[in-house]
Amino acid sequence: MLDIEIKNWYDAIKDPSWPNIQNYLEFSRLPVEIKTECNKEYNFQQRKNQITDNNYWINLNSKVCVYKNLAYVPVPKCAYTYHTTLFTNLGWKKVPLKDVDIESTKFFGLMMHPLSRWLKGVTEWVVESYALHDIVEPADRWVGEPFKINWTQLKSDLQSKFFRRLISTVNVGDEHSMPYSVMFGDLLNKINWIPIDAFSDNEVKNSLMKFFNLHGHNILLPLNDKRLHESTSNQLDIFNIISTEYFNNKYQIYPFYKLYGNDLRFYYNLLDTFSPTWENIQ
Repeated sequence: MLDIEIKNWYDAIKDPSWPNIQNYLEFSRLPVEIKTECNKEYNFQQRKNQITDNNYWINLNSKVCVYKNLAYVPVPKCAYTYHTTLFTNLGWKKVPLKDVDIESTKFFGLMMHPLSRWLKGVTEWVVESYALHDIVEPADRWVGEPFKINWTQLKSDLQSKFFRRLISTVNVGDEHSMPYSVMFGDLLNKINWIPIDAFSDNEVKNSLMKFFNLHGHNILLPLNDKRLHESTSNQLDIFNIISTEYFNNKYQIYPFYKLYGNDLRFYYNLLDTFSPTWENIQ
């Protein structure tokens, strides 16, 4: 079942007399009259366009924290836990992106260098693969206790040159290391981003408060408080191993820049144009 969404759609509308299909190739070989009915009566082309549109999937499963006309866009590995906790504690509501008015809402988010996030993301992907219990999907995991990890097994496996070779060639592990441009599609350019690795925590929050004020909200954020879920010594050990493997693999640069070139261009432009006072605010 290579095309599970095509098959599911077809099975939901098919007449009992129609042939079964497993993929789009088999759909394309159906009798003309069946395909005509699928298109005219059931809008198959619309469904096919949805399935192949990245923005459709982004709108379908993404969530944001909303307060009136403001929406915080969480990004895994970019102070995700701290800020989702902060805003939900302030009364902001977790809302599916599909239920938000894109045009009237002022989106904002935090972004770090794509390679830094990639290394951190792959580290978390590897570490969480050794969790001792089931893991909630990242898109739904807003706040929670740290996972219990089988560190002994993980560190033992990392002694294997084969396992280390595997890690050194990973391009995307999961949502933690997915490119920004893939995660957000057309929405990427509608979000007011702060490059968090260019500023201190207090500078980021002061910039956020100015952003809120520009949009009519006097929202105070706590300063000088502690970060949540800082990396443990075990996590830092794994991060250093993965970083070393990445930089020692001279061929990994090619797939990285192919996948993350758009992210890097966007991030470099953000560094060139961002002002903590939001002089160029959208």
